[in-house]
Amino acid sequence: MFNIKLIDEKGKYLGIYTIIEAKEIAKKKKLDLIEINKNIYPKIYKIGDYKKYLFDKNKKKKFRPKKMKELSLSTNIHNSDYNNKIKKAKSFLSKGHSIRFYINFKGRQVLYKDIGYKIFDKVNKDLGVSINKNKFINNKIVFIINNNNEKKNK
Repeated sequence: MFNIKLIDEKGKYLGIYTIIEAKEIAKKKKLDLIEINKNIYPKIYKIGDYKKYLFDKNKKKKFRPKKMKELSLSTNIHNSDYNNKIKKAKSFLSKGHSIRFYINFKGRQVLYKDIGYKIFDKVNKDLGVSINKNKFINNKIVFIINNNNEKKNK
């Protein structure tokens, strides 16, 4: 049999045991033996409630902070600059990030919101994503492209 490092339910290191001894200790405490890290030798096991362990693990995944990148465009953006921003956006999406786009208006450009919405439509078309939700906040059009949206449309 192989040896394992054992941690009790309170997080205290108990020492190195064989797998059979560890199972017996867990059985005495009426708890489960949970494999924490299998990639190292000796493997690390913890004594605890397996259902609670799974619940905590899933809870951590749910509340993991989202990876959000921001890209800013203006109404008079040059084609080469626009193409660079689209390349960046595609690379961010391929890495699993979400992107927040800003289309900025300066001064009297706010009167010509239709130009900003044309850029919005062009970004949707070039990224192959259909997003209808956008907000106009403080002289900016703001819209978010989630990585989920990109996967659905491919």
